[in-house]
Amino acid sequence: MKTPEILALLAASFPKFELTKDTIKAYSMLLADIPEDMLKAAALKCARKCTFFPSVHEIMEEVIGLRLEIEGLPALYDAYREVATARSYHTWSHPLVKQISYQLGWNEYNFPTDNQAADRAHFADAYKRAREDAVNDMITMPEVKQLVQTKAAMLESGENPQLGSGISDPRIANPIGKLAQSMRVK
Repeated sequence: MKTPEILALLAASFPKFELTKDTIKAYSMLLADIPEDMLKAAALKCARKCTFFPSVHEIMEEVIGLRLEIEGLPALYDAYREVATARSYHTWSHPLVKQISYQLGWNEYNFPTDNQAADRAHFADAYKRAREDAVNDMITMPEVKQLVQTKAAMLESGENPQLGSGISDPRIANPIGKLAQSMRVK
C-alpha cells in the first residue's frame, strides 16, 4: 500500500476531512523514508486513536512507538533494574541500556554505588537523554541529516556554509564556526 493509498484510508476514517493533492504531496514527501508497512501500521493506530485527521507529527509519533516496541527498548524502570542487578558477563536487553550503564561506570564496578537514589536519578537522566537523541535521530529525515553533515564539514574546513544569518562578512556571520576552529586540537 503506497503513501497516497494509506492517506486515502486515513481520510475515509475521518469523513469530515477533505484530502487534497497538496496534502498528499506534502505527506508523501515528509513520510518518504518510512517503510510502507510501518506507515500503514502507524496510520491504522492513528485512525483508531485520533479525533481528527493526524498530522505528520502524530503519524511519526506512532512510527516511533512501533520502532521502539520492535527494538525492545525497555521502560526506564526496567532498564534501571537491569543495570542495578547486572553482574559481569551480562547480556543486555538493548544496546542503549548497555551504553548508559557503561557511561555511568558499570563496566569499571563504579555503578551502582551505595546511594541508590542518586544512582537512579543519574541513570534516569542519562537514559532519558539517550532515548530522546535516538528518537530525534529517527524523526530526522535523511535529507536533513545530509544537509547538517555537509554544512558541518564546510565549517570544519573553514568554509562559510551560508547558515542563513544574512551577514556577508564570514568573520561576523559565522561566530560558531570561528569558535569551533579555535577549539580544534592542533
